[in-house]
Amino acid sequence: MAMATAIAVSSATAAYAGGNNFDGTTQKPATFVETPDQVDTAPTASPGFKTLACAPEYSYTHTSATPIFMDVKKSYGGPGVALSISIAAGVTLQAQISGTVGFEASAVIASAKTTYGLSFSASVTATATFSGSWTIPKNVKEGWIAIGAKADRTNWKKYQQMGNCTDKLIGSGTAKMPWKFPYFHHS
Repeated sequence: MAMATAIAVSSATAAYAGGNNFDGTTQKPATFVETPDQVDTAPTASPGFKTLACAPEYSYTHTSATPIFMDVKKSYGGPGVALSISIAAGVTLQAQISGTVGFEASAVIASAKTTYGLSFSASVTATATFSGSWTIPKNVKEGWIAIGAKADRTNWKKYQQMGNCTDKLIGSGTAKMPWKFPYFHHS
């Protein structure tokens, strides 16, 4: 701290010089006034500058996970009809991500893998020709057989951690993510 002779407001005898009062104490008199060159000034930030306590980070949450079937192909028939179905190698099934940031499908899927421990995919492709058949029971008015994938449907939300360490919701939607392909299903 830069030291200079201070000026007492009430009297010359109450002057504070060199850090000691005339009575030998180092306490400043009640009427002591520091001149501007004596004040330690901490550096101040410019008005537009703000220090962030938390770095901006993004996170995803998933709720309401429901097992579903995503079909690629489906055939219908009446009582007693034998149905057959097949897909050729190269047929692809895409995950379906909807919501306010649908272009971030890979991040939504990656966070779902972490949350549920299943091998969700953005897309699955048949590596060979697959086929199956099923006969509709005679007591069923109409039935079907389908080929597709086992999948899960979730509601997802994306959060951004703000500088004040709170989370702000910045996106949400639904996700249908396949994890077992091909898979046959019927009713």
